[in-house]
Amino acid sequence: MPVTIHDARARSFSSSVTTTTADYCNMQSPAHSELNAGAGAGAAAPVRLLTPSCDSAATRRALDTLGEGFREDPLLPMLGVAPWRESRFFRLFSIFLDKWSQQRVLYVAGGGDAMAIVADSKLYKSTELGPLDLLRSGAALELLLLPPSVWPSIGGWMDQLNGSDQVLERHGVDDFIKIVAIATHPDARGRGLASAILNEITARADAEGRAVFLEASPNGVEAFYRDRHGFETLEEMRFDFGERGRLDVPLMVRRPRPRAEARAAAAEGGRAAAQPAA
Repeated sequence: MPVTIHDARARSFSSSVTTTTADYCNMQSPAHSELNAGAGAGAAAPVRLLTPSCDSAATRRALDTLGEGFREDPLLPMLGVAPWRESRFFRLFSIFLDKWSQQRVLYVAGGGDAMAIVADSKLYKSTELGPLDLLRSGAALELLLLPPSVWPSIGGWMDQLNGSDQVLERHGVDDFIKIVAIATHPDARGRGLASAILNEITARADAEGRAVFLEASPNGVEAFYRDRHGFETLEEMRFDFGERGRLDVPLMVRRPRPRAEARAAAAEGGRAAAQPAA
């Protein structure tokens, strides 16, 4: 299928090159990056940074992990997600992997037992999602299967999420890496896989002088991000679902650190990853 590449390597010879997905993946050497494979015994697990369209098996495994990892998220009963759909609902984040299929935006560790979808602020802010994107990714089906009584709340919920980066502007942060989603498979928790991924993301952010931004799930993980990885809570975003209840979602940021401080924090993070973690 013809696609249009917008990639740093492509820009070196053309601002827009039409090619096939197979040709694009062959241009990348390799199609993924082994980030901490040589980190030694202190590393929790090798972390890979993938291009979704170039490793479909790893991408499917990451989406399975995302669905299973969020099965107990408190948002699901608020939305009235049926029990038989719980492991599938958060797979709707595949809409981003479809949209960014030729960008290195997917981190995996432990063979896919942990994953994260990320984007820098320029990519994130320039991405527009329309009805066709919802249909192609299956997100439209997941939303239509929700009880009609929650449909009026969904638009407001999605608008709030789309505008969450405006919180950063209010706090003087304009260049950042957004963690769109991060999850660990329930059977793999306690191995430090999420910490290994976060260490790679924060090391990259420090090297580029960028903040890291995420919306923390309101299920007690706020302390994990704060105490182990240096995030701070800027504000809380309230999702109101009427009679079904409401959720306060922490909006968290980790500001870039000087290199010496970042190296010390990464070493401490590596030691913490050897302890039970997400």
